[in-house]
Amino acid sequence: MRKTENELKDTFSRMVNFFDFEKVREAMREMNWTWTNDTDPPSIDDMKGMCWRLFNASLYNCLFHKARSTSSSGGFQVEISKKGNIALRFLIDDISDSDLADYEEQD
Repeated sequence: MRKTENELKDTFSRMVNFFDFEKVREAMREMNWTWTNDTDPPSIDDMKGMCWRLFNASLYNCLFHKARSTSSSGGFQVEISKKGNIALRFLIDDISDSDLADYEEQD
């Protein structure tokens, strides 16, 4: 059963409340990771704002195209499945099989 737009928003709001943004901020600080020309990692409020923008972009695509949608920026990724399952992630590194050739050429 597909979830309604309001159900998805409510679920994401609860997820944002439990997400450990302080841990993300500390990891960003350790890696000297900033956004734009800032000298410090973004504030928790800025990170939450980014996550909501990504959620809204994914929500629009999911509802309009009736398909899985993923949006990412600044290390954050929001994914909404066709069934309405939501994932909020902070990614430090990833690889896909399409990247293997590039890595193997470097060896």
